[in-house]
Amino acid sequence: MTGNNHGAYRHEATRYLVRPPPSRADGTVFRYAATRSTMDAAELIREAEALARPCVYLRASGDAYAAVWTEGRRRELTFDSARLPAPGWPRQGLFTVTTGDPDGHISFSAGASLPQGRAGLKLHASPGASLPPVDGLFLLGSERVAAWLRELGWPRGAAYNDNFPARGIVGDYERHYQEQLPFYSGGPTFC
Repeated sequence: MTGNNHGAYRHEATRYLVRPPPSRADGTVFRYAATRSTMDAAELIREAEALARPCVYLRASGDAYAAVWTEGRRRELTFDSARLPAPGWPRQGLFTVTTGDPDGHISFSAGASLPQGRAGLKLHASPGASLPPVDGLFLLGSERVAAWLRELGWPRGAAYNDNFPARGIVGDYERHYQEQLPFYSGGPTFC
């Protein structure tokens, strides 16, 4: 025996810890020819707004009582399905999402309604719009987005990362995207 493969294995294993730049099917790496973009942040935001979907934010105050949040041994959110903005959901009933169990679970109670006197934090529905994350915008955006990505030499299905040649434009979009999300903006929004 003339040696071992441990060095080759180590190289192969660490190669996947860092995301490689996008490559073509033949293995050659894409080169980013464009340094100046023909799309600006405002246009990218308009493209994302075309993909926006209706959503509901739950807040501690408001007119439309929509959910109740309880904490104890487990956490539970019970939500009135009539407040969901998307068609296709059952219109009469309650969804309950429970965490704190080993697996957590989601249940639906058809025909049930939110109890008025239930203990917990009452949450109120506030309509909103949910913009897509950058990867969703790249993958599902219009032909204009696809043409821009081709111009930059970026494959449409490739995940956004620090190698992207127009990071400033996408950074402006990410800030706009995060401003709409309670997780990033803080404030009295719970879901």
